[in-house]
Parts: sequence; structure tokens; C-alpha cells
Amino acid sequence: MNETTGDQHAESSAIGDIEGTAIEQDQQAKAEYNISLELDTASRVNFASAQNELPVIKSLSLTNTGERTLRDLDLTLTASPTVFRTKTWKIDQLLAGESLSLSDLSTPLDVQHLAGLNETEIGSLSISVTHADGSLFIEDRRLELLARDQWGGLGDMDRLLAAFVSPNDSVVAAILKEASLLLERSGHDGSLEGYQSNNPQRAWMIAGAIWSAMTGMGLTYANPPASFEINGQKVRSPARIRSEGLATCLDSSLLLAAAWEQAGLNPVILFSEGHAWAGVWITKRDFGQVTEPDIVTVRKASKAKEFIPVETTLLAQRPTIGFEQAVEAGRVRLAEEREHEFHMAIDITRARSARIRPLASHASNESGEAEHIDAAPAKLPSPIEFGLLPTELVDVVPDTPTGRIERWQAKLLDLSLRNKLLNFKQTKQTVPCMVPDLADLEDALAADKPFKAYPLMEDDPCLTSAPTG
Repeated sequence: MNETTGDQHAESSAIGDIEGTAIEQDQQAKAEYNISLELDTASRVNFASAQNELPVIKSLSLTNTGERTLRDLDLTLTASPTVFRTKTWKIDQLLAGESLSLSDLSTPLDVQHLAGLNETEIGSLSISVTHADGSLFIEDRRLELLARDQWGGLGDMDRLLAAFVSPNDSVVAAILKEASLLLERSGHDGSLEGYQSNNPQRAWMIAGAIWSAMTGMGLTYANPPASFEINGQKVRSPARIRSEGLATCLDSSLLLAAAWEQAGLNPVILFSEGHAWAGVWITKRDFGQVTEPDIVTVRKASKAKEFIPVETTLLAQRPTIGFEQAVEAGRVRLAEEREHEFHMAIDITRARSARIRPLASHASNESGEAEHIDAAPAKLPSPIEFGLLPTELVDVVPDTPTGRIERWQAKLLDLSLRNKLLNFKQTKQTVPCMVPDLADLEDALAADKPFKAYPLMEDDPCLTSAPTG
């Protein structure tokens, strides 16, 4: 009996040793075949994403964190539902400690599937790394498939907002026709020629006439969803705005921007906490990038009367509100005390340069006639007071160093983006000044001391006493 018990203990001990060895080998194998993956993906996609060929995968890299070289790896990406075809990358080998960034990240989206969605559909992305010994890595991520008319908010989809600006819609054509008639009835040229006249006053009148025409649509304000600027919202098309007579702040801003764009002006959509409003350049300019998060830059352009912010919720006010009042209300939202509310400006002209196209639509105006706006519009704006326009300024360069410094000081009062002292960009025509102490140089310039400049190709003048007089 004791011998049997001893044999059983010995057998159990042997089994335990075998299991312990197996566990140790498995842990050692895992240590030898470890891999990490860095993946940046879109969390939301929609029809506009597919139409503008925006990538689902923004960046993808993997690192062999194990102790052995990995060979014949398969990295596979799948989506459920299948809004793009399964994609597999073949990797011959990855040395221990080596990182590899993949470049072929194209994953064309299924346009038909996304075009048919009328509500959000929750899906997932799955990415896995396998080789001959099995799976090394697997991860699932949530992917929201938005309705065709839904914008996904700032962040992933900020620049895609331009896709919802529809300048070629028949409702926009009706607005422009009404704006032209308003200009003619007031004794102005009815042409909507954008910046062709090279006259900010003319661009101001065109923008104001379009505002007045839109006030004649008899719109009613509709509350947007909470935090729509971050989470997005469904966007009413121009035709739906016209038929329902309803518009959120974003709906009216997009419609006004579409009319301005079709008239040849450069529109902008501005976002603050829980609100959207529109803006337009009355000189042929833009912010230089699709998204402008700096409210100071926007405010400078507004103060220089180059950029005009407009509070679009006033389109739904009764009695109708004039363009000047809407502009003043738009400027209030850019005030210093409200800086904390500002999110960003989205420049539609720059978005077009980035190839963000308006949403394609198969809807047509069956009657073949533009819709008629028959409500009483607001009166046209008065000519804006610019003071001296940029084309009227003659910049005389003084001959003396003191005069030039005084000219620099005077130019600091120019808060527009033309002022290179406030809006400096390094170009081939700029020369960097390499000095050991910038503060001393500034003091010496203020004291009107002369200097001699040395090119870097010569012997370093800092090693000797450089003349200062």
C-alpha cells in the first residue's frame, strides 16, 4: 500500500515536472515571439469619406519586441460589415528589435453600402498578425458607419465638412438669382462676379445681397443635437431646408457658404462650443490651411475687415435682420472674453484645394425650373467703411535708420494678415540673422548703432572683435 502511494506520488511529481517544463517553454516562446503594433485608424466613416477617398488606416507600424527574427508574417485587416475588402500585408522577416512602417494603406470604401445608410451602423475593424507558429497579435476596434447625410464632427471629419457645402444645388441657384435682382433693384450691378472687380466693397455688397436673399426664405431655427460640433449631426440639404423651412445653425451656415462659394467668394465655417456660424473673405484670401484653430488669427482678419464673420441664426429672426447686424453678432463671438469657447475655423476654399468635393447627388429638379423665393428679404447693406484700402496705401521707405525704425513701429499698428511683422513666414527672400545675444542687438538697434553683416562663408567674425561703429 505504501509502495503504491509512493509510486503515485512519483508519477504526479513527474507529470508536474512535465507540465512545469511545458509552461516554461510556452512562456519562453511567447518571449521570443512578441510583437507590438501601432495603428491609427478612423473611428467613423461615411459616404463623404468614400467619395473623397479618405483612408481608414492613417498609419500602421509593427515592432518585433521578442528575441528572435520573425519570418513569413501575415498582417490582415478586415471590417465588419464589409465596407472594404480584406487587406493582407506579407512581411518576409522582421529582426529582433526592428520596427517596420507600412506605406500601402489604401482601403477603398464601399460607396454603395455607405450611400444607402439612413442611420448609423456600428461595425468593427479587426487586425491580426500571424506566422507559421500561430497568431501573434489580434485587436478589434469599433467603427461607426454614419448615415449618408451625417457629418461626424470635428476631429476625424473636420475637413469633410466641406463635402456638405453644395454650391451646385438648384436652391442655391434660386438664392443667387434673388440676390442679383436685389442688387439691380437698388441700382447696383446684378453680376455675381466674386473678386473679379478686385474691390472689397463690391465683394461686401455681393455677400450682403446673398444674405438678404436668404432672409426671404422664411426659415425657422431648429435646435442642433448636444455637442454636435464634436459628435456631429445629420445635415439638411439645401432642398430639404427649402421644403421644411427648418435649419440648425450648422444647416444655415452650410447653405450660406454654398451660395457664397457659387458666387465666387471664399467661405469659412466657424465653430465654438455648441455653435456654428459662417464667414466670408471680401478680399481674395484664405487662412492658408483647411483648419484654423487660432482665434487670434481669425480675429485679426476680422478687425482688418478682410474677413467677415456672420451670425447665421439671425436668418430665422422676424422681422428680418440686416447683414450689418449679423456681422456685428458674428464678431462678438470672436471677442477676447469668449476665446475659451472657440474650436476652429474650416476654410472651404482650402478644403477644395485639398480635393474635398461636394457630395454627389442623383436628385434632380424635375420641373427644370429654379425654385422661387417669394418672402420679403432684408434690405441690402450699406457700403462698408474701410478707411484707406490696401490699394490706396503708398508705402514710402525713409532714407534714415531712425525713419525706418519709426516706419516699423507704425506698421505694428496694422493688425491685418498683410503685416509681415505679425504674420511672418520664412521664404527664399528672408535672411536669418545669427547673433550671440538677440536682446543686445535689439538694444543697439534702438540706440541707432550701425552694424556690419558677415556671410557665414567667411571666417567667423565672432572669434574677433567685430566693428560696431
